[in-house]
Amino acid sequence: MGTSKLQTLTKNLEMSREAYRRWPTEEMRLKSWFFIALWAPFLLACANHNDKFLLSRYLKEKHIGSIVIFSALLSGVAIPIVFFIQPAVYDVNLLQGSAVVATGMLSVFAVVCYLYALDTDEASFVTSFYQTVPIFAYFLGYFILGETIKLVQGLGSFFTRECV
Repeated sequence: MGTSKLQTLTKNLEMSREAYRRWPTEEMRLKSWFFIALWAPFLLACANHNDKFLLSRYLKEKHIGSIVIFSALLSGVAIPIVFFIQPAVYDVNLLQGSAVVATGMLSVFAVVCYLYALDTDEASFVTSFYQTVPIFAYFLGYFILGETIKLVQGLGSFFTRECV
């Protein structure tokens, strides 16, 4: 085997090792988060129809508070599981803990509003208002976090919102 062939093989081996170290590539990461992100609307659609089913079939005479309390109790089941998997998740200071509590309270309030709307109208109509979340997120991100969006991102979000 000649010296040039050996150098070429060595160079190819080094390039392969470097490519392996950089794996997954940026393109692979983009593809994986895209499919993971698609699970969120699918699971929300399943939850929306499940909520409507519960409200229309089993909770006609009762109020939505029972669903909210049941959801809160199920969250209590998740707490020990999360603590078992990642105990450092609860290592927060007072400010971070306050932010988490405020986020939880806002989430519960949003769910209560959503359930009241779902109780009075169809799931397909009520869930279409979830499509306004990116609009509010853009404004809050711009004013609170100082984020900016590129024209392509804005147009993509607009077309996604209008097509759905």
